[in-house]
Amino acid sequence: MSYYSAVCISPLLSCPLEDIFIHYEREHDDQQFLSSLQRKILSLDKHDDEDPENVIPTLLIRPSDGSSGLFAYHNPTINRTNPPNIRATRLAMACGLFAMRFHGTVLIFQRPQKKEAFTAAQLEMACCGSPDLRSSILSSLGMKNSNAPRWLLQAAQSNYHDQAVVQKLASVMQNRNGSSEEEEESDDEVQVTRAKQQPCGDRERREFVSSVPLCLHCRRPAKELCPGCHGVYFCNDMCRQEGWPHECFCATFRLYTGRRIELSTFDHINEWARRLVDREFQLSVNPYEQFLAEHGITRETCSSWWRTEMDGWAGGSSESAQAVDVTKRKTYEEGFYPVTFELPREESLNDSIYTTWRNKNELGFLRLQSWQDYYLLRGIPESSIVALLMTFPLTLYNLIVEYGQVPCMVAQMLDRPLRIHIVGAEKELNFLDIFREVVFLLPHDVSLQLVFVVRQDMIPEKLKSNMANELEIPFHERLVVTLVAGTYGDSLDPDFDCHGSPDIVVAFNAGLFAYPSWRNVVEYLHRKPSVIGMFTDYNEMSGAQCASLGDSRESVQINPFRQPRAMPVYSMNLPQFSNGFIYVFNPQTLD
Repeated sequence: MSYYSAVCISPLLSCPLEDIFIHYEREHDDQQFLSSLQRKILSLDKHDDEDPENVIPTLLIRPSDGSSGLFAYHNPTINRTNPPNIRATRLAMACGLFAMRFHGTVLIFQRPQKKEAFTAAQLEMACCGSPDLRSSILSSLGMKNSNAPRWLLQAAQSNYHDQAVVQKLASVMQNRNGSSEEEEESDDEVQVTRAKQQPCGDRERREFVSSVPLCLHCRRPAKELCPGCHGVYFCNDMCRQEGWPHECFCATFRLYTGRRIELSTFDHINEWARRLVDREFQLSVNPYEQFLAEHGITRETCSSWWRTEMDGWAGGSSESAQAVDVTKRKTYEEGFYPVTFELPREESLNDSIYTTWRNKNELGFLRLQSWQDYYLLRGIPESSIVALLMTFPLTLYNLIVEYGQVPCMVAQMLDRPLRIHIVGAEKELNFLDIFREVVFLLPHDVSLQLVFVVRQDMIPEKLKSNMANELEIPFHERLVVTLVAGTYGDSLDPDFDCHGSPDIVVAFNAGLFAYPSWRNVVEYLHRKPSVIGMFTDYNEMSGAQCASLGDSRESVQINPFRQPRAMPVYSMNLPQFSNGFIYVFNPQTLD
């Protein structure tokens, strides 16, 4: 007689996680063990009369050479009669499986390993704490042990890559068998298929037409915030009860919303930024449009860089996107028009500043830690609203200074520009000239090549005729900008089709879980640990989840150069800012 250790997770929150032992006879390994697990779960749920075959295993972590795997044994046939298992569902979310739900008693089993026994203590921070496994979050939630085991920290990344493999296999099979079947599809079916293949097309734009807060559960208009976290909306108590999976994140959301004051504080420019973070700006775009109109920026009169602040990009179909002409250069005065005063000078910094500036990195690059630092350095009055657009070049500059020292040093040693691929570019095409600010701030011996990778379905028709598959634009003696059309890692090979392998890959407001095309970027960085991936995201929840795909949760932090404006988000009530949070894949440090 032998046994395996497992962890029992009761649906009753008052019951602690329990270490249990499943006995089996060695000569009947597989079947005996499975039967023991099935009977155990049925007895714990007081369903001994049910067919043991109803108890099934669900894979939480695939076994591999570096992992013993993780399995959840449960009885899905009793979902309607047994209470939801919040802790087991929270564990699944910590593994990156956000759609998985459990009811009733769940037994968590790990393949035996020689190094250490599998115990409830290893799961406690995920089951009882948060799906966000950052040590600071777990510690704030009162977890005695805030250090999750390595195999659990890597689970989300592992599951994401497994799903990518399955998706590629399914795509190959579909392409192999689809030619004759597609001809038999009705017109409606063809339209549905096409919609699914265009993640940023009309179908997805229709999903975001709501301009009022929505209930997290039923998606109808709602005004009542969750009393536990103030991070989501519910219609009523029934929706709150039916939307029980929110309980897995509620305490964590309370921490996220607790950072709203910190995120909304911009000391040096607070005179005007204070207004842009008020509650009304969190609920609608109309107050922001009114603010811009007070500065002479309207749809009717503005054809400058401000235009995409009102129209967005909308898959290249918005009026502002259609009007973009990347072949025409604009000065700061033209680009920021009608804001023609209080602008930075279009020139590099004086050499003397690199000697007198106190806060520098190891390569001598100026460290800017706030909008105040930038405004003072560039002599911009605090009443200037240029930070609303400068968030993009200043975020890029900050990422280079803080995380790009190794590739910068290598590029300088090889006497070539630092090559940065900016993937998922959209509205940035409207103000390419503003990225000259990055080289204005960098030392005079540093040059850049910025390769903006734009998906074909994001390019306006007018722009397609100008650039074909790519377009190279000299912006400055130390800056060359190249536009490349296609999908990173799919129609484009990052190493051969984008003017050389990147030193750094950057994506603004990425949301890596949002669209399937991001899988290629994540996969590329996974295969190329020498390439640093630098990302920004709108809110902390998305930033932490996406960072887990690169096993870099702990790199998530507030971006000091986030846009000083609260953005409305109708599905939740989390603090939301353009370029609000940053995280980094494959970080490197100087020896």
